[in-house]
Amino acid sequence: MAVGALFRALGADAWGHSVARLLRDLPDPIDVDERMLALARVLDRHYVPARYPNGLPAGTPREAFDGTDAEEAIRAARSIVEFCESEMAARSR
Repeated sequence: MAVGALFRALGADAWGHSVARLLRDLPDPIDVDERMLALARVLDRHYVPARYPNGLPAGTPREAFDGTDAEEAIRAARSIVEFCESEMAARSR
């Protein structure tokens, strides 16, 4: 997980599975803007229902998620990984 790697690069511990919470809890001086938090919330919404067959009120993840959902999640994840890599690179200079 990129956010966890960023925590480790900063000498801190990351706890939990919520990407949005982890980004909000990054140590100073990292400033996480609202756009990045919105992308993290996209991923958080998929955490349980996409992983567990009984994570939805009815049906299966296959019935609930489609290609558009997957593409949105992939874009969000890529942006968060790029953000974390950029922050780690800035601190290693």
